[in-house]
Amino acid sequence: KTVLTANNITLSEDFKLQVEELWKVYTNSKYVDYEKERNLQQIASDIYADKFKGGDMLVICRIENHGPVVQVVSGEFVESPPTGAEILKQKGENNNIQHGIELSPRGQHIAYYVKKQKGLGFDYDRIPAFGDKSKRRLAWMVYAQKLTSDQKRGVPEFSQVIEKVNKLDRYSDAALGKAEQAANLVYAIEHKEFSTGENPLSDLMKKKIGGQGSPDVTGIDPQKLGD
Repeated sequence: KTVLTANNITLSEDFKLQVEELWKVYTNSKYVDYEKERNLQQIASDIYADKFKGGDMLVICRIENHGPVVQVVSGEFVESPPTGAEILKQKGENNNIQHGIELSPRGQHIAYYVKKQKGLGFDYDRIPAFGDKSKRRLAWMVYAQKLTSDQKRGVPEFSQVIEKVNKLDRYSDAALGKAEQAANLVYAIEHKEFSTGENPLSDLMKKKIGGQGSPDVTGIDPQKLGD
């Protein structure tokens, strides 16, 4: 309202109320979804959840008869076409493609290349970042985080804990394997003709828990038994 007033544009309060109510209807409707399955809030939640796991997401605003709709593409499908692909003929003369993003010489996002299945093979769609007529932004990347400011693709936010998780998995496997091997071993105490029949380990166990053990008459040195 302040910006409009500064430019000598005055709008009635009824206009503001109508816009707000229309926006609520639009965002709560599934017509806002390209697939007609989610409302705008659900789309936003899925975008931020997927970018956390995958690093980035491509958001496309498409114009249909009843208005704009939102399409979301996982970042794993945004990739550069192979050399010689037919779709590369649409690339700007001085532009270059990095990780599925067509860039102008100054680094501006011009288009995105989306891999899609076609029959038994694959094909690519070129999604312009700006509309031909409106020149408005119609496609953009939503990033989780970047390692550097000039990085073109995002990095999953949980990538920093992947190494620790792998180490924990190896530790769990090693501990379980050790326990299984130990369970397969059978220990037995053999008594000879001069044995008193006592458990040779009982005195050591009593000492461990603070009890008073009897003199060692079995011929076994407790110090050699280890902990």
